Amino acid sequence: MREMSIEEGKKVGLDILIAVHEFCEKNNLKYVLDYGTLLGAIRHKGYIPWDDDIDIAMPRSDYEYFATHFQHEFYKARECKNDKTHHLPWMKVCDTRTIKELPVYLPKGAEVNYDIDIFPYDECSDLEAFHKMKRKEKALWWKHRLSQCEIIKVNSLKTLIKRIVASPFLYKSNKYSKKVDQFIIKHNKKSTKNTILVYNDIYYLDIDYVYPLDYFEDRLLADFEGHKFYIPKDYDKALTMEYGDYMTPPENKESTHLYKAYFK
Repeated sequence: MREMSIEEGKKVGLDILIAVHEFCEKNNLKYVLDYGTLLGAIRHKGYIPWDDDIDIAMPRSDYEYFATHFQHEFYKARECKNDKTHHLPWMKVCDTRTIKELPVYLPKGAEVNYDIDIFPYDECSDLEAFHKMKRKEKALWWKHRLSQCEIIKVNSLKTLIKRIVASPFLYKSNKYSKKVDQFIIKHNKKSTKNTILVYNDIYYLDIDYVYPLDYFEDRLLADFEGHKFYIPKDYDKALTMEYGDYMTPPENKESTHLYKAYFK
């Protein structure tokens, strides 16, 4: 294996995004760039200088279709319901010619590749229902985090207690990923008046990301690393909600590259 550079990794991620875009266009599926990728498209017309991952979002129905039907010679859609070793309650599209090292416990037999993230957005009746769902989801979130807990050395009472608490959950991240995913879908199917779109992320349980139902309907094509990809027309509202004054880059921002990746 050969370790890939950050720039090589960015190229791998971009190539996956191109393949995802082409599949969505062919199958009339809607997506938009999300999080730092959306910010990068608006502020830098490409990757944020200290970021090297790609995030996109889809409405739940398109997300489920993509997870079931996407096929490619080199890329694979991994999602907790179709891959028992997948460790997160959202989808990743992976380049199977690569390997990524992560500092977490993973299910037995798991192989982690260089990837891009695809997040599902769900319909919900109102914010009160959304907050009720998030409170229940928190219990699952802690179990999921404990299942991936890395404790290399027991060198204090604190780490000893952490190991004891985490031990029943280790290597079971797929189990809790499924529970989180199923809980969200089951809850939102009960909604009788779907008036908002919500983004459920187990790492942002105390933050509300709420969007209008037509968020994916009115889209624009924007430049990202020399290619055109979809963004929401109301990108300003989404970016302001996430970053505040998003056109002013922070000073001395450190890279978020916290792993090693290799070509097989």
